[in-house]
Amino acid sequence: MSPAMPTPQHLRVFLASPSDVADERALVRHLLKDELPYDPLLRGRVTFDVVSWDDPTTPIALPARLRPQEAIIRFGTRPSECDVVIVLLWSRLGTHLDLTKFQKANGEPYLSGTEWEYEDACKGRSEILIYRRTEEPKVSMKDPARVEKFRQYELVEQFCERVSKNPDGSFRSNVTEYTTPTGFKERLATDLKHLLRERLGRSDAGSMAIVEPIARLDPEAAPGPTGFTGQEPSPGSERRHLTVLVCGLVDFTGLLERMDPEDAGAIMHAFIQRCVAVITGCGGLRKIGRRLTTNGKSRIKKAEMQKTRSDATLGNLAM
Repeated sequence: MSPAMPTPQHLRVFLASPSDVADERALVRHLLKDELPYDPLLRGRVTFDVVSWDDPTTPIALPARLRPQEAIIRFGTRPSECDVVIVLLWSRLGTHLDLTKFQKANGEPYLSGTEWEYEDACKGRSEILIYRRTEEPKVSMKDPARVEKFRQYELVEQFCERVSKNPDGSFRSNVTEYTTPTGFKERLATDLKHLLRERLGRSDAGSMAIVEPIARLDPEAAPGPTGFTGQEPSPGSERRHLTVLVCGLVDFTGLLERMDPEDAGAIMHAFIQRCVAVITGCGGLRKIGRRLTTNGKSRIKKAEMQKTRSDATLGNLAM
């Protein structure tokens, strides 16, 4: 029986932003729901739960007696409870929160729900990714809301300055800038893959333990040959019953992508040596094909063929 495949890692991702980056929010949901889970290197290894109040498939209830931020907290998941928090900013920081319900430790009000979500994420162990769109927003001089729009833009400037630098001017954290929603999606995908590689790498830290059970295989305990006559087969056609064994290492292709070639080769070598001993010990014929993939390039070792005694087991090790 083949070993059970490892349980995929389930990551909760909180999406924090004002309403002026609706395109980016939609792109994040599409990336996490429809693209990354089906990436060849991530398929079956990770799933995502996107916490997004404006998700059209799973919208958060907004009762009339609750303020929007209260509803998000009550019916959703807090940023500090998520694995990853993505903060998106462009031309506005958002609407300030009710001071009677939300205030900072120093008594100051939160300038927006986005600011509260960022501060809450800092209280947990979430990976926080902050992105800012650098395209200059267009504001008409005849726009009656132009003063408020300029004020909002200045609040974004102040927020990014505060979260990225310490009071002494030294860098505190990163704010990644982008120019277009498409460019943002590409950068986010790259950043998330880096985080996932690290997380999945930690979960795969025990992958080398696969060598241990392989080493415990005892070729001496293999059953003896059956049906062996000790004679060469007679000339001409002949109906024979063959037992075909096809075996390989579970998720070995995935291991190749996550491990150094030398480590992967050590695992394969140990596996092949034990399997060959068992097969030939039963009087079987072995065919070994080896394929190592490193950085998109394949190195294929020519199949080794060794014919032993007939009327026995045919072992085909498919790598």
